[in-house]
Amino acid sequence: MNGSKQFWQFNLYKAMRDPSLIAYEDELVVIIKDKYPKSEEHFLVLPQATIPEIRSLNASHLPLLRHMDRVSRSFCANFNHVFWAGFHAKPTMMQLHLHLISDDFRGSGLKTAKHWNSYTTSFFVSISRVIHDLETNGRVLLPSNASLNELLRAPLQCHKCLFKPSNMATLKVHLISHTPTD
Repeated sequence: MNGSKQFWQFNLYKAMRDPSLIAYEDELVVIIKDKYPKSEEHFLVLPQATIPEIRSLNASHLPLLRHMDRVSRSFCANFNHVFWAGFHAKPTMMQLHLHLISDDFRGSGLKTAKHWNSYTTSFFVSISRVIHDLETNGRVLLPSNASLNELLRAPLQCHKCLFKPSNMATLKVHLISHTPTD
């Protein structure tokens, strides 16, 4: 992005050109390490083409989304983790980005209930659902902004069991109980 002033919402454009962050690149996409990981493994898959966000997608983007899905699956196979692949329904950063996030949620960047809920509620839209919506409707069907805001304010609940912690600190301690033992 050119201009005399860059806002933080546009930082992904710069990050996707930073060699220290790039984990994979081809003619259509780049995969970068998330600067503020919410899990042990957290990457972003960004198209090389400028696409502002999930609401910008239409059926013409299906080949790109299918490529992002294939590349993501192949990339994640290199790790000994279960990964989730999805988009935030209401992203805070400009440039479409697919999150590849391991399901341990023990990253240094996981600090707030809003962070937690942005991955563990329907605020997080799987790539398979995005592809299905584009195939079926020609656009991604998303809840209203009011509904999305409610999802971010939902009570905390562990994504692997029914535990409902009172705060993030308690949840983070609880998540350790789901760590596989060797």
